[in-house]
Amino acid sequence: MPRLNTDGTLDTGFKGLDPEGIAADAVNVGGTVNALLLGRDGKVTVAGHGVQRLNADGSPDEAFDYAGVGTCTTEGMSIATMALQRDGKYLLGGHFCDVSGVSRYNIARLTENGRLDLVFQNGMDGLGRPCVPEGICSAIAIAVQDDGQVLVVGEFAIVNGVSRNRIARLNHDGSLDTSFQDGLAGANERVTSIALQRDGKVMIGGWFTTVNGVERGRVARLNVDGTLDENFLNGLSGANSDVYALELQSDGRCLSVESLPWSMESGAMVLRASIRTAASTRAFRMGCWGSTMVSASLWSKGTARC
Repeated sequence: MPRLNTDGTLDTGFKGLDPEGIAADAVNVGGTVNALLLGRDGKVTVAGHGVQRLNADGSPDEAFDYAGVGTCTTEGMSIATMALQRDGKYLLGGHFCDVSGVSRYNIARLTENGRLDLVFQNGMDGLGRPCVPEGICSAIAIAVQDDGQVLVVGEFAIVNGVSRNRIARLNHDGSLDTSFQDGLAGANERVTSIALQRDGKVMIGGWFTTVNGVERGRVARLNVDGTLDENFLNGLSGANSDVYALELQSDGRCLSVESLPWSMESGAMVLRASIRTAASTRAFRMGCWGSTMVSASLWSKGTARC
């Protein structure tokens, strides 16, 4: 995991992780960094098959206990996402069955020093236990509300033993907020991303084509109680390919990252991004991400308000 200078050159003073995901003290986060958080103090917290915090120079933070996750299936385990609470605690989501040897199903919380928070999800069944339908259940994205409640999306149908299809909200102790999505159908396919608006409404993106039984093309907005905001994308087609990330801009527009078919320009893969307004669409080149083409799109207030 390198760090780049502002001009894009390699920061040779940053130790970071080697290509196998191993820091200077041989702590292994699993070969692949799936999530990272940058603290105000310049420290970087990285996650893969475990969580490690690095100092501003990339060396391991000795005050942070390494937290590893354990698997419950042959499909492996991984931390897919992290979120930082205001009190400095870390929320972890992914596909795992224990954290530091203690049972935690796909969601957990660490204290500010990296130890498992035993209060959060204590004695609870977590996300996707049992995994219905059978397969890999996981938390893919997490967001923390101003009041400390935790929104989580991913691939799951049960939370703490209660039906919740790929969207749920948890209380401070990890118990299910039963007032959110109560009696609703949720998303019919995987939800991969989440973004919180200032008014408390929730943007979600993913692979889905319906939310709460209403057609929505891979992007939707929920009211504060989890009901569908039918004023958003009403009569519009949404995204025409799977959405992998959402970001809200200060001007109220929504930036989405979508998969696109392979295309070639001068023998090289490119990413396409488009600024979508009510009047026009403008495309430009971005780069490449793995084996999947990705586009970033902005929905203006004139087309689909955020």
